[in-house]
Amino acid sequence: MNNEPNKRKYDIYTILYKEQYRLKLGFLPLILSKGSLVIAIASYWLFDGQSVFLAYGVLLLLYYKAIFNLTKDGNQLSSFVYVWLAKLNKTLRTKKQKK
Repeated sequence: MNNEPNKRKYDIYTILYKEQYRLKLGFLPLILSKGSLVIAIASYWLFDGQSVFLAYGVLLLLYYKAIFNLTKDGNQLSSFVYVWLAKLNKTLRTKKQKK
């Protein structure tokens, strides 16, 4: 006899399916985000020589851990470069259709 109220049973597949949408996206969306572009410009202006790459890598890692929040929950294509390319594609299509 179990006195506990009816608890929903979760199997591992259901948990993994739901939790996959909370994971951060990978390297390409990180590189194509506004923050990455700002970090690249700031690193180029503030540092010189080989230290540009080191500073960019360290700052990008800190950005990924602290600020970057794009996940698979429907916002995966909302990074800066993706949005810009989509607008460019839309304008090219409309110009082509007018001809």
